Amino acid sequence: MTEPAVFHDELVEPGAQGLSDRFFDRFVFNMHPRDQSYPSVIFGFGSYPTADTADGFVLLSTEARQRNLRFSTELSATDGAGCGPFRFHVVEPNKVWQLKLAANPSQIEFDLIWRARTPAWFGEIAVTNADDVPSSFDHLFQSGYYEGTLTIDGKSRSVDGWFGQRDRSRGVRTMSGGQGAHLWCQAQFPEYSVGFLLVETRV
Repeated sequence: MTEPAVFHDELVEPGAQGLSDRFFDRFVFNMHPRDQSYPSVIFGFGSYPTADTADGFVLLSTEARQRNLRFSTELSATDGAGCGPFRFHVVEPNKVWQLKLAANPSQIEFDLIWRARTPAWFGEIAVTNADDVPSSFDHLFQSGYYEGTLTIDGKSRSVDGWFGQRDRSRGVRTMSGGQGAHLWCQAQFPEYSVGFLLVETRV
C-alpha cells in the first residue's frame, strides 16, 4: 500500500545554499477555546536565509483588548529553531509540534503541544505579480488540538483540548506592489473542520 504524501515540515537550516533571493520558509498557528471566541492567540515565525533574517510575532485578543509582540534577529545568530523568546520543535512531521514562548514584555507566555486532528491539505500556489516575477510556493494548512498552558499577566490556564489551525508555506514570494488578495479562512467543529484559501490575481 502506498503511503500518503507528506509536506516537508521542518524549516530550512541557517546557512542553506542554492536558494532564491526571495526564498522564505514560514508558519502560523492560531489557538482558541472550543466554547468561546476569546482568548484567541495567533503566532508565527519565518526564516529568510538569503537575507540572514528570522522573525516572528504573537497576537493575543481578549474580550477587551489586543496585544502584539514582534521579534527579529539575524538567522545566522540562531540555530533555526526560533528567535527572541519564541522556540519551536517539529516532534513528528505533519503530526506534532512543540511551541514555547518565554517571559517577555507583552506578559504573554505559553508552553504548548499541537497535535493534528485532520490530515494536512497542501499544494503549490502560483501567482503572477505586477513586476513579472512570479510567486511560487508550497502551502499547507491543517487542523489540530492543543495541550499545555497559556499564561497572561502571570496567571496560567490549561489549554488542553483547545482548537487550532496551522499554516505552512515555503518558496518564493514578491512583496513589491500588485499584491491582490490572499484570504485564508478556517472553522473548527467538534467532528470536522472547514478551511479554504482564496488567492486573487495580483496584476
